[in-house]
Amino acid sequence: MPAAVYAKADQPAAATADADRAMAWLTKAVAAGYANAAHMAKDTDPDPLRDRPDFRRLVADLTAQAKPRELAPPPRPVSVRE
Repeated sequence: MPAAVYAKADQPAAATADADRAMAWLTKAVAAGYANAAHMAKDTDPDPLRDRPDFRRLVADLTAQAKPRELAPPPRPVSVRE
């Protein structure tokens, strides 16, 4: 019985440790070049992390570093000969 009580009592600590590990891996992914800020902003997988200040900072930094898509130059006007 004491082991079962301990296991239940330790669940919040385990969740915090899992969140800390998740943040460590996300930080490593961004440092290694992951740069899809739009995906990170809408992906539901990191929802449990969204209230963490370090997650918010990571997404904000990633968004600030996002490069705008390079657009093709506008088409040249076509001259019409009569």
